[in-house]
Amino acid sequence: MERTHFSYFFKEDAKWGEQEIVRFRWMLIFVIIIFIGYRFFVLEMKDWTVVAFLFASVFVIYNSVLNFLIKKYKGSIVISYFSSSIDILILSGYIYVYASQINPTAISTSSTILLYPVLIMFSVLRYNGKLVIYSTVFAIVVYNLVFYLVMPEVTPDMLDNIASMGWDGQVFRSSYLALMGYFMFSIPKMINRLMDRQMAITNKQNDTELKLALEKQKKKLAMSQLEKERALNEKLNEQSSLIKEQKEKLEEANKTKDRLFSIVGHDLRSPFSVQCSLTELLVTDFDGMTKEEKLEIINAINKTAHQGIGLLSNLLDWARTQNKSDSNFLGPVNVNKIINEAISLYYNKAKFKEIEILAECDEELIVFTDGNMVETLIRNLLSNAIKFSSRGGSVEVNALKKGNHIYIKVKDNGVGMTKEQVEKLFVIDKVTTEGTENEPGTGIGLMICKELVDKNNGSIEVSSTPGKGSEFTVKLPIFSNIIQE
Repeated sequence: MERTHFSYFFKEDAKWGEQEIVRFRWMLIFVIIIFIGYRFFVLEMKDWTVVAFLFASVFVIYNSVLNFLIKKYKGSIVISYFSSSIDILILSGYIYVYASQINPTAISTSSTILLYPVLIMFSVLRYNGKLVIYSTVFAIVVYNLVFYLVMPEVTPDMLDNIASMGWDGQVFRSSYLALMGYFMFSIPKMINRLMDRQMAITNKQNDTELKLALEKQKKKLAMSQLEKERALNEKLNEQSSLIKEQKEKLEEANKTKDRLFSIVGHDLRSPFSVQCSLTELLVTDFDGMTKEEKLEIINAINKTAHQGIGLLSNLLDWARTQNKSDSNFLGPVNVNKIINEAISLYYNKAKFKEIEILAECDEELIVFTDGNMVETLIRNLLSNAIKFSSRGGSVEVNALKKGNHIYIKVKDNGVGMTKEQVEKLFVIDKVTTEGTENEPGTGIGLMICKELVDKNNGSIEVSSTPGKGSEFTVKLPIFSNIIQE
């Protein structure tokens, strides 16, 4: 902070100081009135008290007007110089009147002279060093002028009996006022130095705080950057895991595709090849065959045709489950009706193997889901059960409701499966198991069942014992929440 700006920074304090001076004047007026009363009633100095009262009245009027001007013209330097001059003139006038009219010795002995340093100190409250110098010089000049005017009233015996009554004492008093003024002038400079030092300390503290704030901000930015890098690494790891998972799914899909091509190229071609051979045999030697031979060939053609249709149906069902744009047709489904339709479809196949199909289901068992999905499930599980049941065996199909789910169970007493076979049921494997009478199998049917159940938030469980048969249990919600991929 530059020293030339000292008064600017204390502008508000100078206003406060001016108001404090006004309050001090009111206190001084109160003290003067007490002295006037004392002199009037106790000392019976009636002539003097009238003059003193006139001075007090002028002082009251002056202080009131000055208070008004200070409020109207806040911070005016002119008012400060004006009020300082008037204060010194009123004090000097009071001393002059008292010394000239009452006692000439008052010019050097009156305690009222002590108010000169007080008036000089007023300038300090106004935070103006130049005003301090002005007040000091003006007080010395006016006081010496009053002394000069009163000196003719001083008698030689007064000079001999009262110390410092002459001009030598006046010089000393004037010198003391000058020293007092110089001391007062040093106070603003002292405040300025203190303010500079405080500012330097404050700036140093601010610099330190700024450095600490910058360090804190750097650490915060470093932590933020570290957190971003950690989040990025986590995201990259997630993407890497997702890519790995998608790669595995793609590899699995490719395996499934290769297996399906194998099925289409071999298993689906076999029934048609058999049918072509048998029909050619009928064409070339129809008349030479007996009725029994012809019926046997026709039955064989019928059997292979059903095999081809079943395989083709499974392939179409699987394709439908893989089609992401395929929509599920939700609605109320009568489970008992679908079970009976599936039994009718495989009635001849079961009759040919002398297998009895037992069904148990509530006629009013309704589930809100995709009817094609339920039909495909029951059809594949029933076909599988007949395929792996021995001649003369039985297959049980039942459905029941428990809570918010239905349970569809298909049980046979056929060949059964080992634990290893059960674990490979729901994936297409190169090794497939033929039925009890060499019925071909592809493994697509059970894989389709698993995918359909998963899409409908259900589950499928298998319990099987080699030589005793297998039981498949499908659990589906009554109100299906089908996942649209």
